Amino acid sequence: MSTTTRERILDAAHALIEERGAADVGLAEIGRAAGVSRQSVYLHFGSRGALMRELMAHINRRTDLAALAQPVREAPDAVAELEAFVALQSVHNPRVAAAARALEASRRSDPAAAEAWEVVRAERRAACRRIVDRLAAERRLAAGWDPDAAADLLYALTSLGTWEELCRDLGWPAEAYRAHVAAALRATLVSPDP
Repeated sequence: MSTTTRERILDAAHALIEERGAADVGLAEIGRAAGVSRQSVYLHFGSRGALMRELMAHINRRTDLAALAQPVREAPDAVAELEAFVALQSVHNPRVAAAARALEASRRSDPAAAEAWEVVRAERRAACRRIVDRLAAERRLAAGWDPDAAADLLYALTSLGTWEELCRDLGWPAEAYRAHVAAALRATLVSPDP
């Protein structure tokens, strides 16, 4: 399969951002790494923010996020879906962390990046809300929880920032993250009695 210029640019951007951790990677540098001019990068994407938006989608395709998320979609019940969602974050967050941080940094100065950041947040928030709604439908949402607040807590505890604090900064292995975050969410959001 041949690699298009667009894919080469995205691969180069991903490699540079991973290497440096990087909000400071510029279009000219990305172009050089991809073997094209800065103008070519601009013609393909229009702005650094648009490139960052496409980069997130590119990483999701390359890491086959759809297949990784299959256990979430196919979970037999809400509690299993909650646990599968936490497991997904433990695998997916390390793969997108550098690019997500670069997108987050870009959003402050680039409207295209800000829009992309909001889309990513809205999609994750909607996934959390679907899980909470399923818990409620199965009468497993713990008493006293409003679905919006429960979805917010699920969103926060499975966020990239929480994963970075626990796994990168405090050294938790992926298995500990999966086990402890899932246990905390079950203890907090799941009713013991169906």
